[in-house]
Parts: sequence; C-alpha cells; structure tokens
Amino acid sequence: DTEPSQTVNWTGILSNGNSTAINLPTKSLTAGNHQIKVISKAPNGLADDNPLNDTLIYNFQVKTFQPLPIKEGFEGSSFPPLQWNLLNPDKSKTWEKTNNTSKSGSSSFFINSFAYNQLQEQDFLVSPLIKMEKADSILLRFQAAYLPGTDISKGQDTLEVVLSTDCGLNFTSIYKKWGKDLETVGNIVPPITGNFIPKSSNQWREEAINLTPLLPLNANFLVAFKHTNNKGNNLYIDDVQFFAKNVSDKLIKNGYSITPNPFQNKIVVQHYPDAKDLKLIELFSSAGQRVYQFEYNIGIAPIQIDINLNNLPSGMYLIKLTFDSHVVTEKILKQ
Repeated sequence: DTEPSQTVNWTGILSNGNSTAINLPTKSLTAGNHQIKVISKAPNGLADDNPLNDTLIYNFQVKTFQPLPIKEGFEGSSFPPLQWNLLNPDKSKTWEKTNNTSKSGSSSFFINSFAYNQLQEQDFLVSPLIKMEKADSILLRFQAAYLPGTDISKGQDTLEVVLSTDCGLNFTSIYKKWGKDLETVGNIVPPITGNFIPKSSNQWREEAINLTPLLPLNANFLVAFKHTNNKGNNLYIDDVQFFAKNVSDKLIKNGYSITPNPFQNKIVVQHYPDAKDLKLIELFSSAGQRVYQFEYNIGIAPIQIDINLNNLPSGMYLIKLTFDSHVVTEKILKQ
C-alpha cells in the first residue's frame, strides 16, 4: 500500500536454495484490496550478486463478514466486485467481466476457454466472507451458460463450486459438472463451432445448492467458482445469490414438494435437503399419455426445478418423480 516502509533486521547464515521464516510487524488493515512489497538486502551480510530477484510483490484482500442475503449481478464498474477476489495461479486467462451477454441486466462474468491454451489450469472467483444465520436452509443460486467444445480428446472444461469454512485455507468441492451435464444450450442447428456467446435467456440455466448440510454449526463461510480449463468453450456465470430460507414442515418431512396445486402455467418441484438421487420427472394426462419428461444423471438435479406447462390444456395430471431408491406420484390440477 502507500504506508511508509519498515526495516526488519535478520541475522544468520542462509545457504543457497534454503529458506527461513521471518516475523514481520503486525498491521491493522481496512477491508479491501492491499499489496505488500518485500525487498531483501545484503544476504548473509554480503553484497548481492543478483539484485534483480530481491523484490517480492504480493496482492491480497482483507474480507469482512457480509450478512445474508447477498445478490451480485456483476453490473458495477469494477471486477471483481467489492469483497470478491480472483485466484489466477498461472497469471494467464481467468474469470473476467463481459458486457456481451447476461441472464439479467447488462453484464455477467465468464472465462474464455475457447482461446485458453494452457490445459488443466484452474481459476477461482472467490465470494465474500458470509456470516452464517439461523435458518432451515442456506441456499446458493446462480445462472450458468455453457456449450462444450467440439474437440474433447484432451478432456472437458469443468465447473466446480468449492466451499471453505476457514477463510480460504482449504476448499471442499460441493458441485461439479462438465461436458453434457454442464451444457445449457441443447442442440443448435447449425451447431456452434466457434466462440460461444449465449444469445437468449433460454441458453442459461439456474443452478441451486443447499449449503445447510455442508456447513458445520454456526460456521461462517465463503465459496469459489472454480474452472478447470481444457480449451473447450466459454463459460458464463450471472445472478449469484446467497440467502437464508425457512422451508415448510411438509417439504422437510417428505423431502420434496410440488407447488402450486392447482396451477396455471408453471409448477415448481422443490427438494430438501437436495435432489442428488432424482433420476426422472414425468407428467401424464388423465388418459395416461405422457406429456412431459426430463431425465437427470444421478447427482446433478437442482434442488428447485421450474417446469413450464403453459402449452397443456386444463385438466388433471399425474406427476411422477423417479429417484434412485423410490418413486413418488401426485395428482396436480391445471386450471
């Protein structure tokens, strides 16, 4: 920063290639981004043969606890936003803001995998430090848009959401998708073989994660969006939300709910605490004709699923949820 420099004297002999730890004076810092610059002089009390490698500059961030809810649409002039930070180990391409596309507003953030040649490199966008609140559920929701590359011989781009309860010293993966499971676009004719930019809202998909069963009691936490590059195609994120939610006793007891019932155009299928073992959703008319179905690979179904049924006529329907270990059915009425 712009603080006056301080001198720390160290006495000893340090042989070539070895290291030692030196305690620096403590300093109270304000929340936000900071930079520390360390310069070494007179190694082992001698003149330095190579003074070009004597300086280290390190950028870091001081975070303060942020209360729920947190909503970030990445519309501000700076990126990352206040209290968010980037981890970019290879100092190459990383997450960046774009005004070319968004789910809402005019901006989102993305990583340009289409032009990212360093394979298996990982980049992180880290959230604010979030203060835990008493609630049935602490939820994370975000919008994602992705189209896989045409050459998957070297692997596929991967998106993970990773969770930390020790201020970022350690992270645990709580969401991981790649390839077709990460894809949000579906079949496009003609297929996109170049730089992917989502052109409509239906090329985005909302993802939801119930953080509650993953958090120790009263734990403050942060999460990071982690991208592993395999030079596939661009990945976009928008409308990140953290919020607390109290759920109904019925949802907690049954593990799912289907609302509203009766409905007019859309139903919402919710799960508690998650939908990891959901395999299939089907809807049948009163005559037994299947009018809707959607399959999920085990472990990827979101906890909230919005189903648009405005093209169906009024009447009674049967919805069937097939899980890995059981099946449930309910009657629903379209008005």
